[in-house]
Amino acid sequence: MDGLRRIDGLLLSAYCCVLFGVALWSGRPLTLHESVLPQSAREMLADGDWVVPKKGGTPWLESPPLPQWITVALATPFGRCDTEAIVRLGPALVGWAVVLLTAWMGALWYGRQTGLLAGLVMATTFQFTRYAWLAEDEIYLCGMITAVMAVFVKLEFDPRWQDQREVSSWKSGLIQSVTGRNRWVIAFFVLLGMTNLIKGLFFGAALCLAPIGLYLLGTQEPRHIARYTWVWGAAIFLTIMLAWPLAVLQRYPDALEVWFFDLGGRVSGEYKLINQPFWYYPVNLLWMIAPWTFVLPWSIVSTWRTAWEQRTSPERFLWVWGLGTIALLTIPGGKHHHYLLHALAPWALLSTRGLQHLWKTWPTWPAWAKQPAVGLATMALPIMVCLVTFGDKLPGPAGIRWALCLVVPLMVWTIGQSMVGRNPRQCVLVVSGWLLAGYVFGNWYSGAYFDKHRVDVAFLKTTRQIAAQKQLPLYVDLSRTPLSGFLDLFYQPDSTRAIHNASFLLTLPESSPSQILVLSRGMERDALGRWGQIRPLAKSAHSTTDYRGDATLTLYELQLHRSRPSIAAEEIRISPMQAMHRHPGPDLAPQRPSSIQQASAREDK
Repeated sequence: MDGLRRIDGLLLSAYCCVLFGVALWSGRPLTLHESVLPQSAREMLADGDWVVPKKGGTPWLESPPLPQWITVALATPFGRCDTEAIVRLGPALVGWAVVLLTAWMGALWYGRQTGLLAGLVMATTFQFTRYAWLAEDEIYLCGMITAVMAVFVKLEFDPRWQDQREVSSWKSGLIQSVTGRNRWVIAFFVLLGMTNLIKGLFFGAALCLAPIGLYLLGTQEPRHIARYTWVWGAAIFLTIMLAWPLAVLQRYPDALEVWFFDLGGRVSGEYKLINQPFWYYPVNLLWMIAPWTFVLPWSIVSTWRTAWEQRTSPERFLWVWGLGTIALLTIPGGKHHHYLLHALAPWALLSTRGLQHLWKTWPTWPAWAKQPAVGLATMALPIMVCLVTFGDKLPGPAGIRWALCLVVPLMVWTIGQSMVGRNPRQCVLVVSGWLLAGYVFGNWYSGAYFDKHRVDVAFLKTTRQIAAQKQLPLYVDLSRTPLSGFLDLFYQPDSTRAIHNASFLLTLPESSPSQILVLSRGMERDALGRWGQIRPLAKSAHSTTDYRGDATLTLYELQLHRSRPSIAAEEIRISPMQAMHRHPGPDLAPQRPSSIQQASAREDK
């Protein structure tokens, strides 16, 4: 069976370059969640601390730092880490790698054409494309898990890797030396350990080992299981997996509270913000794999018998990987749709088999059902009716709905014509071309008219200009919520400093200017006003958060009271839980002394 050729990799790479690269040159602002990785990477580049990611100088230990390391490595040649294009380069590259790995697996099992099609399907799966655009750590874990599974596929399904070092028994395999094992077995354990350097502890390893374990047990062949019962492999895995947590615990013994709170709370359901019912993942899978959801019936028809009857078939492995991940993620009370991102590869491969089965059975359809006019009536016409009826509610240029009314039938007609022509290459070219155009347009349109963070980011850029004009020190208030400050800091210059809350104004050295600028929320005005005369300079048009109270970003000018007490910053310890605002404090001035009140009153006069 022919595998992928170099030209296939180049074609997929060119496609990904345009599809994922749109996020680099679009200039779309970072979202609140998206700013966590870029800003913590930016601080890592600045302070050289490769162990502890930070937010405004405080420890941010929610996730391990491999995504930050990659971001810093990619940013180093540019000498900066403060633009959207630079911090989104890593996710685009990881997305490209996942597409190639998916294509390679498809080609190994089913041949070159299937592999090339699987790569295109993977690249255009909605949730995957979306995260390849975002500077978040989720796509990095998706890439690492896909790499682990690809190595497993090579070990189990590629006969070319096997040599004289194949494990023959449990006993010999358990204690076999490192030099006695094939390099792909070693790579499997190395990559498996590296999953623990990206997202919550043990999370990535569990998402790999659960489907792999289920598949191996289903083979009922001890020889397959014996490959992975290796004491040195376990040692490699544990060494890599535990290296970062142990390094962190040397400096922050109370980091365990963060990990038990976040991970333990999600498993037990005590972290109630993300609790969902048991049917959450099957329902969300339907829109996550769009636009390929419609081929699921053909995927089932074309693969279920082989998956059921052949214990070591690729079809069984794909279904175990896809459904096993859903089953595992359904057990905890805490659920989020992006957890399924890490198991979209099997659904892309199953969708590819469904598309091929649909194409194979297409000639047997009734002649009337294959006419492009049917597609116009059943798909294009309903969309056009909705655009005409409700299109005036669409933001953007006045003619956007009429332009879409022209594009939609053209798209449906050309796809229908390519299917009637029975030319598979032409059909793939037409469909992939329309999907590429749709995603590029969607990225621009949603960013220009639906992105709720664009107003705040525009204000943050204005704040930077005001601070430069006034030539006053700028401080960012990190109080209130776990993610407070990441986005605010990212769009400010390197000279900007952070304060954990308003009381940390007391840590400003006496030599610092008495007049400063503070970027905070409207609700923090009274807290900041305790330490000086305060005057709002600018305010964002609206709040993009759901905090209680006035959460609108506001730039304050603060004339500090000369009589305020001074506290040495090095004497203050902010715990990991406090840095994430899981625990209150520290508050450096829980009660304002009456003498300070009187002095401040005199200054106010």
